[in-house]
Parts: sequence; C-alpha cells; structure tokens
Amino acid sequence: MKIILVLFLLLALCLPSLAKKRSHAAHVHGEGKFTLVLERHALEIEMEIPADDIVGFEHTAKSEEQKQKVKRAESELKQAAEIVLLPKKSRCKATAVDVKSSLSEDEDDHHDEAEEESHAEFHVSYTFRCEVPKFLSWVTLNVFTPFPRLKELHGQAVTMDGQFSMELTSRKNTFTFFK
Repeated sequence: MKIILVLFLLLALCLPSLAKKRSHAAHVHGEGKFTLVLERHALEIEMEIPADDIVGFEHTAKSEEQKQKVKRAESELKQAAEIVLLPKKSRCKATAVDVKSSLSEDEDDHHDEAEEESHAEFHVSYTFRCEVPKFLSWVTLNVFTPFPRLKELHGQAVTMDGQFSMELTSRKNTFTFFK
C-alpha cells in the first residue's frame, strides 16, 4: 500500500511538469498568457505572447528589417509604465523589467531550431515595488494597442486575498481583483 501511495504522489508531482513541457512547444496565435503575483509590497507580472502576435513572424530574425522589428518590440515591451498601468494611489515603481525572445540570436546562444522556427514567444516580466499595496485593486495591461495582432490574454493572479483568473482583450484590458 505504501508503494502505491508513493507512486501516486510521484505521478501527481510529475504530471504538471510534463504538461508544462508539452504546452511549452505549442501556442495559439492571437492568444497569450499572463500571471500576476502580489505579495506584500512586491508585484510580479509575467506574460508569454506568441512572437507572431508581436512582430509578425516566429523564426530567428534574418533580414535587417526583421531584426529592427524585434528590437523595436523589445524596446516597447521594456516600457513598463506604458504597458502596465496601476492605480496612482498604490505608488508602484518598476524595479525590474526583462524581455526575452529567441528571435534575436546571439553568437553564444544555442537554440533548438525546430522549436524556434515553429513556436517562438516573447517572455516578458515586470517587477514593481508598491508603497501602498492596499490601493492596488486593478492592473491594466496595455499590450493590445502596440501589438494589435494579440487578441486575448488568459491570466491568473495570486494575491493575499486569493486566486483569480481572467481573460483580457483590447476592449477589456483591466484585471480587477475581486475582494
């Protein structure tokens, strides 16, 4: 009986990571994902968006025009104050921004070309320090205006008040915490 219990626990622990590996390789164009975590004064927001929705292609940038598109998109996504809008009363300041994509290839990078060619994504993370987090009742992700090919963001949030999920679109791009 103990062996069955141990095997069941191991399987339960392994299934999420197997599903994550499987879902990492595929995505739906027009749809991205976001996660939001608020813990005390720290707000973390991460987004995964298909590269096609950001720059119109999913392969390593080859031409100068494609390389410029990737650089412009990365630059735009790094503008935390433009992409993530927060209540002024919460007094949040961006402390870190990270934008990654396999579309711009560095000499030292070694990518799986097959995966890169078919399902490239932009991974964006924002970290904020909020002086008055009790006023943080909503977050607007203003990513649809600069990247109109993106139609939906499916998201999850974890705060001290609980867990929430929501689908954002260009018409409804504000995530409200239900208290």
